[in-house]
Amino acid sequence: MPVLFLNGSGAHVELPSALTDKLVNATVEGWVRWESLNKWSRVFDFGKEGNAAVLQNERETTTLFFTVWDRAGKMHRAQGFKAIEVGKWQHMSIVSGKTGMLLYVNGELVGEEPYVTPFNAISGGKNYLGKSNWTEDEPFHGYIADFRVWSTARSQAEIQQTMFTQLKGDETGLAGYWRFESAEGTQSADLTINGFNANLVAGASVMSAPGPPISMVSMEPEIPAGIPPIDLHKLILGVALTDHRIDAQERALIQAVRQAGTLNPTEAKEIERVVRKDLNVGPQTAEEEVYYKALESAHNDGILTADDVTLLAKMQLTLGLSDDRVAQLIQTLSKQAQPEEPPEPVKTATPDAYRVLVQTALVNRHIDANEHMMLKQIALSDDLTEDKAAEVMMDVKQKLGIGPQTEPENTYFSVLKTALSDGELSETEGAMLQSMQTSFNLSTERAKALQKDARLSVPPKAVTQMEEAEPAQAIDSVKEPEPIEEPEPIEEPEPIEEPEPIEEPEPKEPKEPGQ
Repeated sequence: MPVLFLNGSGAHVELPSALTDKLVNATVEGWVRWESLNKWSRVFDFGKEGNAAVLQNERETTTLFFTVWDRAGKMHRAQGFKAIEVGKWQHMSIVSGKTGMLLYVNGELVGEEPYVTPFNAISGGKNYLGKSNWTEDEPFHGYIADFRVWSTARSQAEIQQTMFTQLKGDETGLAGYWRFESAEGTQSADLTINGFNANLVAGASVMSAPGPPISMVSMEPEIPAGIPPIDLHKLILGVALTDHRIDAQERALIQAVRQAGTLNPTEAKEIERVVRKDLNVGPQTAEEEVYYKALESAHNDGILTADDVTLLAKMQLTLGLSDDRVAQLIQTLSKQAQPEEPPEPVKTATPDAYRVLVQTALVNRHIDANEHMMLKQIALSDDLTEDKAAEVMMDVKQKLGIGPQTEPENTYFSVLKTALSDGELSETEGAMLQSMQTSFNLSTERAKALQKDARLSVPPKAVTQMEEAEPAQAIDSVKEPEPIEEPEPIEEPEPIEEPEPIEEPEPKEPKEPGQ
């Protein structure tokens, strides 16, 4: 399974400093596997030198410490004597709350310390995985998986209940959640709505390795019972091909539905050929797909050369394609270049298909223009009224916790989108929204979720941000450009003298060995 690997030579992860700002109580947990014991190496180190909360090994030993340095620099420590097993996955968690400092390994309490303090007393510094805020300490060498930060002091029973299964990211009290299943560039996503994405630094990497004993939970949308995956795949392909093409957005949506329905790529390709044949659109066999790719390549520059024609004729003969089929493929390519009005939608949908497509489209919490078009086609093929389609959309959003879900939230969301239309919130707009949040009795969590969804639904600013400059003066008249001075004539360079010939050096006599 995908896990985070830190090489012990400086590789580490940096989490946003705001992660700990509001944590009064806290639970930090994850699966850890030490490959070797570096001196005072950290699983995590939140804060700054002299004022931090850390999970570390003692010197180069297997003793585990949960340590807090308060703002006065005084150290408080819960100790798990010889709790680390090198080369073995272990679940490790720390709890900070009214019960003091608690340290668990594999769900069992191994150390405690009665010191009570707000966890955010260490905020304002750097939040690391695998690195210390003290320069003399050595980096962590090993693997980390399924790392979680909670805004609650979880009980031992709660820790044991979820330690062997992945989460979705929408659980109550979950402040940050990193599965480290993938990395886009040097970032790995926080799966909560808080957006505390992890920065992978100095060689930290996500890699496939034997992971901890946890149940995998898919983030793909679930397909309701009663819709066979093959039928759903056919339906969405049919809608996508109404304009004789499948663009990148549609292809990504089809791919998500394929994976949710556990269809393998070969099955999906065969289904696509069947749908194309039923609609008489594009290549319908493996041979036609080969020819069509060559046809697209030949037309890429807009000019069909004599060599292109000769090559395509040879391919047609070799692949055994009829003139009628070649003419149909050329016609499809032409329609892709200049799309016609889409034909009537295919009447093969089931009522649940619209709901599934909405769930799939909302995986990224936003429905773009292409997805809106597909949803409209599905609604038509389902004979859904606008009111019924809106009802399904609202129901799915409520279950996923996406967008406004009540009339006050609708009002707040509309104002928020208007305020964000220029790409940023002014102080006045921020104050107005804060007042609305209080007036509508919206929780901070709901307001943050609506703000995230609003930012996704507002297109990025078209105008490039410029550096601040002096205010421009009003232009009364257009100044004539100053005349350009004629350049002085360039003097002819003096002729370069021919160099004197270099004398050949006299050959040296070879030295005797040993000199």
